[in-house]
Amino acid sequence: MVWLFSRVLSAHSCARVVLPANLPTTLVAGFDWASVCELCPAGTVQPLEAELACNNCTAGTYQDSSGQVACITCPPGTYQDESGQASCHACPQGTYQDEPGKTSCKDCTVSCPPGQELLSPCPLGADSDTSTCSD
Repeated sequence: MVWLFSRVLSAHSCARVVLPANLPTTLVAGFDWASVCELCPAGTVQPLEAELACNNCTAGTYQDSSGQVACITCPPGTYQDESGQASCHACPQGTYQDEPGKTSCKDCTVSCPPGQELLSPCPLGADSDTSTCSD
């Protein structure tokens, strides 16, 4: 039999700690948790104490540091379509995102009046539809 323990130290989260089954319970009570706890890696968090696992940041969020208790919302101009990530992606040329925490970018949707042509689609990483037409 193996005992599983975890503990949150300060603002840092710990992942699993596996102790041998033959470890006396008196040693467990006074165990030096700081010597065995592992911080949750980037892309994951653990806001609760005494949890056995780290939680992936959900799509639309990220966490770029280890040992954190909360995920960060992707800002406008970026997106994240996968969980457990350490960063957000910039919207590619021709797309934009004007809202935080999104999993995709929006297509630029400018229709130019007759006789004008599209001069520039949304610039790379734009946070709004800034396409322009010729005069």
